[in-house]
Amino acid sequence: DYYSTVLFMYMIILVSAIRQISTKLKKVLLFFLKCGSICNQSEGDIVMNEASIGLIQENFKVKTDVKINVYNFIKRTFDIIVSLVSMILLAPIFLIIAIMIKLDSNGSIIYKHKRIGKNGRYIYLYKFRTMYTNSKEILENLLKDPEKKKEWEENFKLDDDPRITKIGKFLRRSSLDELPQLLNIFLGDMSIVGPRPVIDGEIDKYGINKNKLLSVMPGLTGWWACNGR
Repeated sequence: DYYSTVLFMYMIILVSAIRQISTKLKKVLLFFLKCGSICNQSEGDIVMNEASIGLIQENFKVKTDVKINVYNFIKRTFDIIVSLVSMILLAPIFLIIAIMIKLDSNGSIIYKHKRIGKNGRYIYLYKFRTMYTNSKEILENLLKDPEKKKEWEENFKLDDDPRITKIGKFLRRSSLDELPQLLNIFLGDMSIVGPRPVIDGEIDKYGINKNKLLSVMPGLTGWWACNGR
């Protein structure tokens, strides 16, 4: 039945989470062991020749790498736990929203959109579908209006967008359409907190900050979500 299927699905997710955490923990422990080994080598009097300078530089680099890896490990562990627990607790809400979407309009429940993730890698962002299935045709007709075209090119959004379904307007206002991104977070494509994942057409607008944006994992929420409405 439904509950057995959901329970089985979450058991698989839990096993996967444990494996991810153990893999991250092993990497962090290896870095600590390497750092300790180099620190022991550099104890005592140091003659400032090229060899000792190189040793100090390597020691500093390893310590920095350890700090970064510890931070990434803690952040990733936090993301896995929060996304997993949230998906379990919010399963009834997922089901209610899915039913509402199907009753409101024809089409799939989940919508996936191609975005740019960390290091420029393409990811598929999951959302509850909030638009009609013929949204592309509606947009093409709308962009024939010069004012609408200008608005779209500036923000990639439209006020009073006719492509959005009735339930879609509610989901967007409440941000409930973003809930499926918990799966993106669990899979490692996104983080709880981070910059907004952008599309190809937006990336050039960031100019010299483009590489900074792509150096971190995009997030479900962040400064942009709190100040962008």
